Amino acid sequence: MICVNCSAEMPEDDQFCQECGSRLGNETPAIILPACARCGAPATAADEEGFCNECGFRREKPREHDEVVIGAGFAGVTDQGKRHAHNEDSMAVAEHDGVKILVVCDGVSSSQNASSASKAAATAALESLRNSKGSAEKRLRDAVRAAWLGVAEVPYSMSEGDPPSTTFVAALVEGNLATIAWAGDSRAYWLAGPESKQLSVDDSWLNETVAEGKVTYEEALRSDKAHAITKWLGADAGEPEPSVITHDLSQPGVLLLCSDGLWNYAEEPVKVEELAGSPEQGALEMARRLVDFANGAGGRDNITAAVYVHTPLAAAAVGELMIEPLAEESTQQEEQPVQTKQRKLSFGSLWFMPGFSKGIRIWQITERKYFKTSFWRMVPAKCTPS
Repeated sequence: MICVNCSAEMPEDDQFCQECGSRLGNETPAIILPACARCGAPATAADEEGFCNECGFRREKPREHDEVVIGAGFAGVTDQGKRHAHNEDSMAVAEHDGVKILVVCDGVSSSQNASSASKAAATAALESLRNSKGSAEKRLRDAVRAAWLGVAEVPYSMSEGDPPSTTFVAALVEGNLATIAWAGDSRAYWLAGPESKQLSVDDSWLNETVAEGKVTYEEALRSDKAHAITKWLGADAGEPEPSVITHDLSQPGVLLLCSDGLWNYAEEPVKVEELAGSPEQGALEMARRLVDFANGAGGRDNITAAVYVHTPLAAAAVGELMIEPLAEESTQQEEQPVQTKQRKLSFGSLWFMPGFSKGIRIWQITERKYFKTSFWRMVPAKCTPS
C-alpha cells in the first residue's frame, strides 16, 4: 500500500504510515504539522508566533509554496507538490556585487527534520557566498562546508533514525562563467537549444554502479536502489567533498538548478527546455511552468526550480567587471574583493627590446585559470523516496 501523504510503501495490513504517521487508505493527504524539532512537543504546544510552549524553540513556518524574484531574468519557485505534507526543499537566489547566486537543497525524506536541514543549508550557504572572497571554486567549497555545519546544528534524536540531511547544488555566475558545486542528486542544467545539457552528475548508486560496468543503465533504473544517493550533507556524511565544475556562458541560455521532484518527470535537457518555454517570458514564468508541469505529472515529491536567464557580456564589459584600473589598485587594494583576474605590473613583466635605446615596452602577461571536475571518495548510500 502506498501512503498518499508521503508516498512511502507500507504493508497492506498496516493502518498507519510508519514514515509520516498518516492513516493509510485516505483519499487525500492529511496535513500533519511537525512536532517541535528541539523537544518533540506536538504542534498544538506552539503559540501563535510559533514558539514552543514547552522549550521556547521557535518553529519554522511551513513553506508550502514560495517564489523569489530578483529581476526579470532571475527567479525561483519552490512547491510542496501534491503528495507530501510539508515542503522539504529550500532555495536561495540572490545577487551580490554583480555575482548571481543560486542554491537549491532537497531535504532527505528518510532523515529527521529534513525541512529544517534543507533550510539551514541554503541559508548558511547564501550567507557564506555573500561574505567570502577568493576564486569562485573556493567560495563554493567554503559555502558547502558552511551548509554542512548549518545542518549539523539542526536538533534531532539519536533514537529516531537518520540525522537531518539534505542534498545540495549551488552556482555562482560571474561575467560569462558559471561555477557549480553539488553533493547528491539535485541538478544543474544549461538550457540553450541543441546545446542544452545536464551540467551536474548525480551522486547516486545508479550512476556509480553503471560506471563500474556492473549493470546497464536500464537495469539499474529498475532497481529499488536507483534513487539512493551516495553524497549528502548531514552529521552522518562526514566532511563534505563536493564536485565542482565551471561552464562557459559565452552564448545565451538559461541556467536551471532544480530538485529531483522536477527532473524525475523530465530528465532530458532538451525536454526540460521545452517545458520551461521561451526566456522572453521571464525567469519567474519559466520556473512556474516547470513546477506546474511536475505537479501536473503527479507531484509525488517537493519541487524547486531556480532560473537565471543569461545574456553574454561583451569582452570589454567582462574586462571592466573583473579588472580594476591600475591607478586605483594601490590605494584601494584592501577594500576591493579578491578577483580571479587582475592586471599587475612587476619587474617580471618589463622587457627591454633590442634596437630601442630610449624606449621600454611593457608586456602584460595574463593568466587564465581553469578548474577541473574533482571526484571524491564515496560514503555509504542513503535512500530518498522518489
